[in-house]
Amino acid sequence: MPLLEVQDLGVRFRGSEGEVIAVDGVSFTLDRGETLALVGESGSGKSVTALSIPQLLPYPKAFHPAGSIVLDGRQMVGAPEPVLRELRGKRIGMIFQEPLTSLNPLHTVERQIGEVLQLHEGLRGDTLRQRILELLHQVRIRDPESRLGSYPHQLSGGQRQRVMIAIAIACRPDLLIADEPTTALDVTVQAAILKLLRELQAEMGMAILLVSHDLAVVRKVAQRVAVMRHGRIVEQGALEQVMERPQHPYTQELMAAEPKGPPASRDPAAPILIETPGLNVDFPLGGGWLRKPREVIHAVRDVTLRIQAGSTLGVVGESGSGKSTLGLALLRLVGSTGRIVVQGEAIDRLPRDEVRRLRQKLQIVFQDPFGSLSPRLSVGEIVGEGLDIHKLCPSGDARRARVAQALEEVGLDPATMDRYPHEFSGGQRQRIGIARALVLDPAFIVLDEPTSALDVSIQVQIIQLLKGLQERRGLTFMFISHDLRVVRAIAHEVVVMKDGRIVEAGPTEQVMTRPTQPYTQALLRAAVDLEPVD
Repeated sequence: MPLLEVQDLGVRFRGSEGEVIAVDGVSFTLDRGETLALVGESGSGKSVTALSIPQLLPYPKAFHPAGSIVLDGRQMVGAPEPVLRELRGKRIGMIFQEPLTSLNPLHTVERQIGEVLQLHEGLRGDTLRQRILELLHQVRIRDPESRLGSYPHQLSGGQRQRVMIAIAIACRPDLLIADEPTTALDVTVQAAILKLLRELQAEMGMAILLVSHDLAVVRKVAQRVAVMRHGRIVEQGALEQVMERPQHPYTQELMAAEPKGPPASRDPAAPILIETPGLNVDFPLGGGWLRKPREVIHAVRDVTLRIQAGSTLGVVGESGSGKSTLGLALLRLVGSTGRIVVQGEAIDRLPRDEVRRLRQKLQIVFQDPFGSLSPRLSVGEIVGEGLDIHKLCPSGDARRARVAQALEEVGLDPATMDRYPHEFSGGQRQRIGIARALVLDPAFIVLDEPTSALDVSIQVQIIQLLKGLQERRGLTFMFISHDLRVVRAIAHEVVVMKDGRIVEAGPTEQVMTRPTQPYTQALLRAAVDLEPVD
């Protein structure tokens, strides 16, 4: 018998406008020691299906009109709550997509891992502490003793994900559900997490249900694949069969979706829009009002850039390399030393009111398309807020028309401007963020990981949108990303950052195909093979 058998599963959500079908007639099996990947775009029902197994959906808002979920001979649908509590954590481990929001910010690593061991295995005292250290060693956290008292915000993204894995495997579960476990992680960290999951599976013999929209990850981990769309499985089978010889038109479309070049056309004789001869950003730690800081983090070190008008500069590197800090420094959103010259004007020492004047021409699109939009403002208010601040549209009708034009330019219906961010998909919210920047007619936009949390098909749409806008408006972009495929599709030039410094720079194709620095070579190797960097 299979470890997990899902038959004709249905999930519906009760809402103000009636019932919404989230999952409809889904069936699959999963054997011990096997990895099955559920793939598809956002809203396809992948995560809802996965959450149904340990019965973690928000009942009674969500319910099962039909279907069966049998784990090792035990029916999960309709099981009493005490039974479910016993199975969750002990027989079923769960790795959630975003570890920073899944981990309790008020509890230490030791307490969060220890909680599941106390609950299911009754461990206490030195025995509990020793088991926690064993788990941290098992998930390859360096110097685990020093991490026991750490809080989630004090860990890197990869370390937080490893803590999540330690919690999930603490009781040696039969089934591990991994819901987008590598989304938004650097390619090198992503490779390390995947290697860890493969090693733990081989060591413990557990089955893994992987939920992912990243086909490169699926290729590296899964033995079988089930493709979901609109709450149904449209195709499933062995990995090689589905990936290499897809039968369903949607699966074929999904496999073909990949950001592709070349970048937008540009004028090779265009002037330099932004240059920074030797930019530095330091963050002091500790100390007080009259005391010197105990430590200084050199986030950006002696960075020299020259960005041509109408072009895109790609900035790549691992988390903590200084990519985002560099972008914020160019916009005067964090303090820095060294010159910043925009259109021939040195802005690094301008007073605050003068910098505010420049904000109209220097804009940013953030990584998180939901967190960067106020949930209390309508889309029209969000996009039009900059017009009010810079007094560009005093008339209500003129302002509304300009907002509508910006929304239309990014492919959104202007009639939706009175709706709120939660009513839009992730890709649509990112388009709203782009419209908010565009409405001010900027010359330079920093795009900070704008596609990292999006499905690959939505990534393609956003990249094509940005290239079209660049050609029509002559915009200049700084595109910050850890996804080298995306950077290759949009950037004319690229710089590679490590520990706050630029270690390699040049035309994108040259850096991507003929890198000269070992670090760049390692990054490219990890992107292609999804193998950890030594």
